[in-house]
Amino acid sequence: MAQKKILIANLNGLNRRKFLLKIDIKSYINYWDSSQQLLLNKTQNNLFIAHRNQILIFEQSINGWKCSQSFQVSSRCSVSSIFFNFQEDELQIYSFDGYDLIDKLYIFHKQTQEQEINWVLIQKIGLYGLSGQVLGGFLDHIYFADCYGLDVYKKQNQSQYYIMYASSEFKHHTKGFFRCVHFVQNKFLLLEEDNNSIRVMKINQQQQLEFIKQIDIPALKSQKSSSNSQRRSFLTQDEKFLVIQNNEITLLIELIYA
Repeated sequence: MAQKKILIANLNGLNRRKFLLKIDIKSYINYWDSSQQLLLNKTQNNLFIAHRNQILIFEQSINGWKCSQSFQVSSRCSVSSIFFNFQEDELQIYSFDGYDLIDKLYIFHKQTQEQEINWVLIQKIGLYGLSGQVLGGFLDHIYFADCYGLDVYKKQNQSQYYIMYASSEFKHHTKGFFRCVHFVQNKFLLLEEDNNSIRVMKINQQQQLEFIKQIDIPALKSQKSSSNSQRRSFLTQDEKFLVIQNNEITLLIELIYA
């Protein structure tokens, strides 16, 4: 993003970058900060921008990208992350409510009438734990993980509403916290810890967590603490690699499933 424009690109050929989308947002957002989140649908014709407590929806047209809808999630919240469900007819919005001092999950459903699309709030879920991560995008399931455990939310039979289905504790072996949680292949959790190790856990048929192994990352342990504090990580789209990087190094960890 530069000069209040969003540039979306892919690598074409030998590390040659090809820009796919260029969207001017200066008419809609007065300033840009790191709290904003982006979500692009699979067909790449709709872009969702979460700006504080507001969701902006941009739609591709013959004349370029236009803002087709905007709405507030709540007057008091700050959006941390946004997801589609598997069918992309549901928006799962994770936010912090500064008034109630709890995290909340807002579920919006897509409604189409006379070719006009609107996103309507149908459910609000209070997440009573420490600030964590929502893992969305699955078929009728949402996972919420904080530094102590994992809560599983599942849709009721023949219903559009989520209920608490199961809960598991992480059972810490260290005094630190989890930096990041990755959900892999719908059944594995990769938990990055403060001591620069990764704990691999599996969700069994009873939706309980089973510890598999712990992997130390010596290359990260040797880095300066200030650099580690700016560490970020993500899974590749095919879920074959975990990428961990900070200001000094980038690690590519291959995931092998036995």
